[in-house]
Amino acid sequence: MFSKIVKLLTTKHTPTLPTGEVDDNAIFFEYYIVFEDSAEIGYPWRWFTRKGFRHCSIFMAFEGITININQSLFNIRIYSHYLNIHEAGDILAQNPNNTVIYKPVISNTTYQNKIGTVIPTCVSLCQRITGLTYHACTPYSYYKKLLKDGGIIVAKKPKQDKRLANLQLQQAAEARHREALALEAQKDLNKRRRLGRRSLLGTAGDELGVM
Repeated sequence: MFSKIVKLLTTKHTPTLPTGEVDDNAIFFEYYIVFEDSAEIGYPWRWFTRKGFRHCSIFMAFEGITININQSLFNIRIYSHYLNIHEAGDILAQNPNNTVIYKPVISNTTYQNKIGTVIPTCVSLCQRITGLTYHACTPYSYYKKLLKDGGIIVAKKPKQDKRLANLQLQQAAEARHREALALEAQKDLNKRRRLGRRSLLGTAGDELGVM
């Protein structure tokens, strides 16, 4: 379902004005905001955050690759990944410690500073980059605002049971072994038939038979 939504937004979406006309001044952006836990946040600030939502960073496409802009308590770092932005988002979502939001944005609105953009945090950085600003100061409150504003949770793929997969591989190997034994037995039977009755009634040693 999510892949269909992404395909629709990336291949058929045309920014338009309220009148229905194409907005030539609008630019279509796609972002993945990743929420996760963080051991860097100490007390008392830790009391104001929720487990699993103590940090957030943003991923976006840039000249054919994906870049991650990440603000910690100490600095801002930029990482590059040679992946399609949607491939990166899907990989990020498979981490059980991550909650990933996909948010397409049309940059045809005026930027407005709000409470969530005043304090220099990971939350304000993500808001300033997307241009979508809220009165949200913590990662969890930002997460709730994004959902309310049309953000899409990237679903995690169901994990395959390794025990079941190993059992299936074992059963397949046993079936191939049985087929090989049956084929050898059939070849041996055909050989005995060609050699005649003596061979068919012979022993397994030196094929001594009776006439």
